[in-house]
Amino acid sequence: MPVFLIEDQYQFILHHKVMFTEQDVDVAVSITEEAQPKYSSLRFCSFDRGFHSQANRKRLDELLDLNALPRKGRLSKAVRERESEEDFVEARCQHPVVESAINALDHRGLDRTRNYGAESFANTVVLSILASNMHRLGDLLRKRERERRRRKRLKLAA
Repeated sequence: MPVFLIEDQYQFILHHKVMFTEQDVDVAVSITEEAQPKYSSLRFCSFDRGFHSQANRKRLDELLDLNALPRKGRLSKAVRERESEEDFVEARCQHPVVESAINALDHRGLDRTRNYGAESFANTVVLSILASNMHRLGDLLRKRERERRRRKRLKLAA
């Protein structure tokens, strides 16, 4: 079952949508519109090719400063130029991080749904996101503590 995620620059999952009947192309604009009031700093998004439609591109261009929505199929010269701009390429280079987040959800419980039904699956997604965000927070705290200890050792050695 496809799950759509919005992740911030610190790899915390901020927003999600379980797509029971929708296709990728149907949710790109709606989920961006849902997330923007909650996260006012949401200025750019990176999408897969499956989210592309002409209407989506136009609407996302209005909503976002940078819309990294690659086009499907053969690219015209104008589209190729747009997709080779530095900001677009940089945003697309960040896209594998989102794929990694989806993989991390599998490691945090989404690989096995213990109950049946749509509601149970949606609950499992939410719990997996919670576990993933808690794991990320723990990583950041551990890293900060290691850095604090390292600085303390350097201070004592000097």
